[in-house]
Amino acid sequence: MVSVNEEAAERAFAGTDNELRYHFNLPNTLQADDLLAVTFDANNLDTNGADPRYGVEVYMNGVLVQPEIVIRDDQLNTAIT
Repeated sequence: MVSVNEEAAERAFAGTDNELRYHFNLPNTLQADDLLAVTFDANNLDTNGADPRYGVEVYMNGVLVQPEIVIRDDQLNTAIT
């Protein structure tokens, strides 16, 4: 349990640590069959490579809940859920 939910996020990854973690508490009213959603959007990519892209996976408590989504230029500034 964390004392408070995180209310903001970094706007970019920096350096070699590409893992972004959020800490939050689930409400006591949450049931085992309730669905949760994670929505994010990317607004730019490092364009130094031949095929600019970034892969995103979502884990909850160490369990993969969203396999990798590869973001390329066509997916920028689009909400992904």
